[in-house]
Amino acid sequence: FLQITSDNADDLDVPGQKISFGVIEAAQARGDFGVLAERGRRALRLHITGDVAKGLAAIDAAVQSALK
Repeated sequence: FLQITSDNADDLDVPGQKISFGVIEAAQARGDFGVLAERGRRALRLHITGDVAKGLAAIDAAVQSALK
C-alpha cells in the first residue's frame, strides 16, 4: 500500500470543538496506516508539505527513476 498525505491548505475548525478538520484527517490517515502495519501489510506513507502538485511530481519522478 502507498499512502500519500499532505498538509491541509484550507483547514477549517470543527464548529464547537478545539480541533480542525485537518487534525481529524491526519489522525484518520495515521490510524489507517497503523491498521495496515498491524495486519502485516507492506505499506509506505509519503507526506507532502507545501505545493501538492510539485510533491506529486517529485514522487512520480522518483518512481520513474526507480523503474529504469
